Amino acid sequence: MYHVIGMPATEAERQWCCEPERFHEQMRWLRESGHVPVNMDTVAAWLDGRGGLPQNAVCVTFDDGTRCLRETALPILREFDMPATAYIVAGLLGADNDWLHAAGWSRRTLLDAVDLRALRDSAVTLGSHSLTHVDLSRVDNDAIRREVADSRARLEDTLGTAVEHFAYPFGRVRQYAYDAVREAGYRTAATVADGAVRRGDDPLLLSRVEVYNWDDLKRFSRKVRWGAADPELRPRSLKRVARRLLQFGGLYRPRLPT
Repeated sequence: MYHVIGMPATEAERQWCCEPERFHEQMRWLRESGHVPVNMDTVAAWLDGRGGLPQNAVCVTFDDGTRCLRETALPILREFDMPATAYIVAGLLGADNDWLHAAGWSRRTLLDAVDLRALRDSAVTLGSHSLTHVDLSRVDNDAIRREVADSRARLEDTLGTAVEHFAYPFGRVRQYAYDAVREAGYRTAATVADGAVRRGDDPLLLSRVEVYNWDDLKRFSRKVRWGAADPELRPRSLKRVARRLLQFGGLYRPRLPT
């Protein structure tokens, strides 16, 4: 799970900015280490029991849809023949990341309709990241329905293709948001809950592994191997490691927050 592929402009955004050189190194390592990149369509079919996954499958995803995805990430994805999935804030095409300004982020331009069509034509699967990137745990039910359903309709009008995947803004999901995603007809929905995806997982509560600014190749490879955002054996991560072992054994399933 990536956000910005570019240099951080403020300290507040540093954690979520993967520098281009490092992103290039990570994509090359995935290819050379025998991992097989897939998009979210393939993951959805596998979860539905209608297809298989290759061994060491990995799905590269991007949240927010900042311009750097086309300008910086796409050439690297093309170089290594890497499919990817990007979640787009449908109501802010061509605008900027205004929901992050108060948190100290720099102004970053978002992809517009032309950019989205170029990504679509370059093996990037496009999904919804809501209409305005509002926190779905803090708005009323009518607003949730608009953010979930209208964002899909707007992207489909723009692209002329089906939009079947969703990512919860800020990764926050409560029961009504989950229900709205299901009723809108999405096949998958991604959270920011830490972990790998296993057969039998709820397709509308998919875990991911966040990649941070400070992840060198050694740390990145551990993240991929463990399916964990914090692969180090520190006290605060021991619970995550135990959960990961249970998940690998099929004994753990993520639960929907109440």
